[in-house]
Amino acid sequence: MNNSNIHKSGYVIFIYFVMTQFVGIIGVQLLAKTGWYDIQGNQQQAIQEILVHWEL
Repeated sequence: MNNSNIHKSGYVIFIYFVMTQFVGIIGVQLLAKTGWYDIQGNQQQAIQEILVHWEL
C-alpha cells in the first residue's frame, strides 16, 4: 500500500513538472507572437524569465 502511494506521488510530481515546463514554453511562444519578445534574440532570456516566474 505505502509503496504504491509513493509511486503515485512521484508520478503526480513528474506530471506537474512536465505541465509547468510545457506551459512555460507555450507562454514564451505567446509572448513572442504578441511582440513582447523577439524570438531570435531574446528567447533564452524569455525562457529564463518564465522559469523564474514559475519558481516564484
